[in-house]
Amino acid sequence: MPRHADMDYPHMPAWCDDCNKQDLQGQMLQELRRQNDLKETELRMRSDGDWVEERPRQRREYVPPPEPKKPEVKGGMNIEPRRS
Repeated sequence: MPRHADMDYPHMPAWCDDCNKQDLQGQMLQELRRQNDLKETELRMRSDGDWVEERPRQRREYVPPPEPKKPEVKGGMNIEPRRS
């Protein structure tokens, strides 16, 4: 991929290794700052007593349905051969 020094025209960061690396570092820095701000907010809320912990949900116990009853056969003949 071409380097920034090789390009003498305006270009997108995806076209140049140097600009792409710089763009990714900028995005990472922005996300790290956001993460830091969120952690500071959490710590402030914990110290003020406004922080609410999520309670673990109770898991429902799975109870399988009862076996279906087979219809009772009345009468009829046994068609299996006799064993002697």
